[in-house]
Amino acid sequence: MYSIQVYRAAIGAVVQDLIALLIQRISDLQDISEQESHHLSDLLCLLVAPVVELFSDSPNVTAPVDQYVPAFSKYLAIINILNLSMVAIVERWESGDFKRLFNDYEIRHWMVALFSDTPLRATNLKRIVP
Repeated sequence: MYSIQVYRAAIGAVVQDLIALLIQRISDLQDISEQESHHLSDLLCLLVAPVVELFSDSPNVTAPVDQYVPAFSKYLAIINILNLSMVAIVERWESGDFKRLFNDYEIRHWMVALFSDTPLRATNLKRIVP
C-alpha cells in the first residue's frame, strides 16, 4: 500500500498539469467581455473544492494544496482577476499581492484582455511596473 505522500504527489502531478493547461488556455484569450469573465470565473470555481478535497485527510484537515499543485495559487488569483475592477487589479499589483504570482507583462495582458481601450486603461497600464 502506498503512503498518503505518494498518493498526494501522484494526484498533485495530474492536477498540476490540468491547472497549468487551464491557465495557459485562459491566458491565451485576447478579448474577454465582462459577461465572459464572469462565466469563466464560475467555471474555474467548479474545480476549487474538488481539488482541495483531493488533499484532505478528513473534512477538517486539509494538506496545503500548493505543496502538491504549485500553480493552484495562480489559478485562484486568475479567478479573482476575472472578477476585479481595473483599479482593484492595479491596487493589488502595487501592494505586492500579485507580484509573487505574475510578472508585469502578465498583469498588463489581463488588463488589456478584460478592459476596453480607453484613456483610463492606458493610465492604469502605466502604473504596472516591475
